[in-house]
Amino acid sequence: MTEPDSAALPVRAVLFDVSGTLLDASAGDGTAPEVALADIIPASHPELLKDLRKAVQSAHAASPFPHPEIDIREMWAQLLPAWPEDEIERFARQVEDLLTPAVEMRGAAATLRGLASAGLTMGIISNAQFYTTGVMERCLGGTFEQLGFDPLLCWFSWEHRRAKPDPWLFETARAKLLERGISAGETLYVGNDVMRDIIPAAACGFRTALLVGSPELRLHGHTAEESGATYLPRGLEEILGIAGVARAPKIEDDSSTLP
Repeated sequence: MTEPDSAALPVRAVLFDVSGTLLDASAGDGTAPEVALADIIPASHPELLKDLRKAVQSAHAASPFPHPEIDIREMWAQLLPAWPEDEIERFARQVEDLLTPAVEMRGAAATLRGLASAGLTMGIISNAQFYTTGVMERCLGGTFEQLGFDPLLCWFSWEHRRAKPDPWLFETARAKLLERGISAGETLYVGNDVMRDIIPAAACGFRTALLVGSPELRLHGHTAEESGATYLPRGLEEILGIAGVARAPKIEDDSSTLP
């Protein structure tokens, strides 16, 4: 940790990843994308998915950033230039719903309500697309504001063309929180991916929670205990305890029960 005494500080802000953390998209049946989308791929563009992959690769190669992101609407518009904008957006949402149907991660809505009721500041740093906020609101049962998020503390990769683990996203969040008098050591970042969530968040001085109970846990060759995370909650409800809204064990207290 950048701030070795951060555990003595109160948690005043909680930032979340989305997919694999607040939303569970693990229930897909493994159907190949070409098969899953067979009914909606235009007959005039039978190689649409292959062309999409090439377009994304080209956009990434042209990016000045080390971890580039695209706006999926721009990719589809390149491939389907005759389609109006609203049809492109509808198609993009349909593709996402078919390929990665999402539901609420267990305990997500209740955890957000508890944190918001306790007056904690909440935000998001996530690799995402334009439709992600709508999927979140549908799955979690409320608007962003009703869920307790501050729109000025939300960083979605598609908006900045930069994806996690780009440290810029986390450093920008740290600076914005400092403007509000909230230090990095008073900020908890919650995610399911060691490389994209835990390592860059910890490098910024944030306390980190690796959601080991996520069905989309991504360890990238690390063990949970060696991931560098400050906390290893099995479920999102434990975030309430970590944040002082209820009680939850620290990483060193529950290591014997970890997978």
